[in-house]
Amino acid sequence: MQVDAANGELTRGQRRKARTVQAILEAAERQFLEHGYGATTLEAIAGAADVAVGSIYFHFAGKDDLYLAVTERAIEQLTAYEDTALAEAATPRERLIALGDAYLRFALDQPRAFRLLAFPYAEIQGKDDAAAARQARIEARANFLITRLTGIVQGVIDAGRRHDIDAGRAARFMWGAWNGVIALHLFHDRLRLSDAEIAAVITEGRRILIAGFDAILGQPEE
Repeated sequence: MQVDAANGELTRGQRRKARTVQAILEAAERQFLEHGYGATTLEAIAGAADVAVGSIYFHFAGKDDLYLAVTERAIEQLTAYEDTALAEAATPRERLIALGDAYLRFALDQPRAFRLLAFPYAEIQGKDDAAAARQARIEARANFLITRLTGIVQGVIDAGRRHDIDAGRAARFMWGAWNGVIALHLFHDRLRLSDAEIAAVITEGRRILIAGFDAILGQPEE
């Protein structure tokens, strides 16, 4: 039985496959973050997902491909948060604020996904066709997100009276600042910030950012 073209419903087999993939991704995400990439085995992931190791190989090319699949899911989640926020923002300034707020919500709602993106395992290489293709998609999506942020920053600059600020460098500074503040949530000592404290710091940072743009660029031109 195939997908019903009239209503788009999945077959029982397709629903079962989707549930299995979801279970594997959830288990892999937990295992990679709790034990590290090197110490995590496919056997441990299979046990946590309550599937056979062969089931993992049926859906993924191997450990590298599975790690990249978890990372790809995380960056897709981030993109969805940003897309939703930007859909309701009109001016460049509103879009910049919306993007920062969306990143904060993503990090607090999806802390494991945030950790995967903020602190990736650097040694992963797409050694087979499936993993290489997945890695290429992740890199393309990351480039899209930073390019979009750069374009929004450029829009704020263009609305002002000075145009000697490099939008690309400013965008990367903001991205790094967001990551750094949110990462304080992961600390286990007195430097650790609670969800409420992180939100307050981001809010204060946003206020300073906008005040800085106003001071440097002047009020937007009519």
